[in-house]
Amino acid sequence: MNDYRITSVLSHIGSNMQHGHYICESSVGNTTWLSFDDERVQQVDQKSTLRRRSNSAYILFYEYRGAGG
Repeated sequence: MNDYRITSVLSHIGSNMQHGHYICESSVGNTTWLSFDDERVQQVDQKSTLRRRSNSAYILFYEYRGAGG
Protein backbone atom coordinates (compact mmCIF):
# COMPACT_ATOMS: atom_id res chain seq x y z
CA MET A 1 0.00 0.00 0.00
CA ASN A 2 1.23 3.52 -0.81
CA ASP A 3 1.59 6.13 1.90
CA TYR A 4 0.50 9.74 1.30
CA ARG A 5 0.35 12.73 3.65
CA ILE A 6 -1.87 15.74 3.06
CA THR A 7 0.27 18.87 2.84
CA SER A 8 -2.06 21.68 1.73
CA VAL A 9 -5.71 22.54 1.34
CA LEU A 10 -6.86 25.28 -1.02
CA SER A 11 -10.40 26.31 -0.12
CA HIS A 12 -12.99 28.52 -1.74
CA ILE A 13 -15.31 30.44 0.56
CA GLY A 14 -18.29 31.91 -1.28
CA SER A 15 -21.52 31.24 -3.13
CA ASN A 16 -19.89 30.27 -6.46
CA MET A 17 -16.54 30.26 -8.27
CA GLN A 18 -17.05 33.76 -9.66
CA HIS A 19 -17.67 35.24 -6.21
CA GLY A 20 -15.85 34.49 -3.01
CA HIS A 21 -12.44 34.17 -1.51
CA TYR A 22 -9.61 31.62 -1.58
CA ILE A 23 -7.66 30.52 1.51
CA CYS A 24 -4.72 28.12 1.63
CA GLU A 25 -3.72 26.09 4.67
CA SER A 26 -0.40 24.31 4.37
CA SER A 27 1.96 22.21 6.45
CA VAL A 28 5.40 23.52 7.30
CA GLY A 29 7.45 20.56 8.41
CA ASN A 30 5.70 17.60 9.99
CA THR A 31 3.68 19.26 12.75
CA THR A 32 3.07 22.95 12.00
CA TRP A 33 0.24 24.20 9.78
CA LEU A 34 -0.17 27.79 8.55
CA SER A 35 -3.21 29.56 7.12
CA PHE A 36 -2.59 32.02 4.28
CA ASP A 37 -5.49 34.46 3.91
CA ASP A 38 -4.47 37.46 1.78
CA GLU A 39 -1.93 39.34 3.90
CA ARG A 40 -2.74 37.45 7.10
CA VAL A 41 -0.68 34.37 7.98
CA GLN A 42 -1.37 32.50 11.20
CA GLN A 43 -0.63 29.13 12.73
CA VAL A 44 -3.57 26.69 12.75
CA ASP A 45 -4.30 23.19 14.01
CA GLN A 46 -4.23 20.47 11.32
CA LYS A 47 -7.19 18.43 12.59
CA SER A 48 -9.52 21.38 13.06
CA THR A 49 -8.45 22.81 9.69
CA LEU A 50 -9.23 19.57 7.84
CA ARG A 51 -12.57 19.26 9.62
CA ARG A 52 -13.47 22.92 8.97
CA ARG A 53 -12.52 22.74 5.27
CA SER A 54 -14.17 19.38 4.53
CA ASN A 55 -17.02 21.11 2.64
CA SER A 56 -15.07 23.96 1.05
CA ALA A 57 -11.85 22.27 -0.12
CA TYR A 58 -11.17 23.07 -3.78
CA ILE A 59 -7.76 21.44 -4.28
CA LEU A 60 -5.96 19.01 -1.95
CA PHE A 61 -2.19 18.53 -2.15
CA TYR A 62 -0.51 15.31 -1.01
CA GLU A 63 3.08 14.23 -0.50
CA TYR A 64 4.06 10.71 -1.50
CA ARG A 65 5.81 9.07 1.44
CA GLY A 66 6.69 5.77 -0.23
CA ALA A 67 5.31 2.28 -0.42
CA GLY A 68 4.26 0.74 2.87
CA GLY A 69 4.44 -2.86 3.98
